[in-house]
Amino acid sequence: MVSVRIKFSKTGSLKFISHLDLMRTMKSAMIRAKIPVLYSEGYNPRPKMVFTMPLSIGTESLCEFMDIKLTEPMDFELIKERLNVLDVYEPIYKLNEICYAEYKITFDEGIDIAQLTNPLVKSYSYENRILTAILSADSSNYLNPGNLAKILTQSGYDILKINNYLKDGYTIFK
Repeated sequence: MVSVRIKFSKTGSLKFISHLDLMRTMKSAMIRAKIPVLYSEGYNPRPKMVFTMPLSIGTESLCEFMDIKLTEPMDFELIKERLNVLDVYEPIYKLNEICYAEYKITFDEGIDIAQLTNPLVKSYSYENRILTAILSADSSNYLNPGNLAKILTQSGYDILKINNYLKDGYTIFK
């Protein structure tokens, strides 16, 4: 068995795909790409795939991750090419070690930055209606960027996840 991490983006119209639909889509993509994924045993076998925390529908991301186990070794570049993803490599950290995520929130109108007082916000900058913020993203202290945006404005906004970080909030997750 070989453990593999797949980094992919979820942008454009893909931001409207739910987490369950994403899982079904990835399963189909693995079958079409002839990736030798390990399946669970039993009456209803499923591919052994684990994803990072789900994104809210409407949120885009440049850094989504999925871990799979292969039944036999396969060239990582071939997997990357067949699935048309950003990167494929052997995992360095566990998925549950993601503690922070960096988001770029673009607002339709200006916001009152004084309202941005939350202990789950590690750092932020605001310029030209764009808030770049590193928010808590571990399973026990998750700050949904959509909820934060709703507190800061009554108008529209777009959210893009840029990066994931480890516990120190500075080391990029791989």
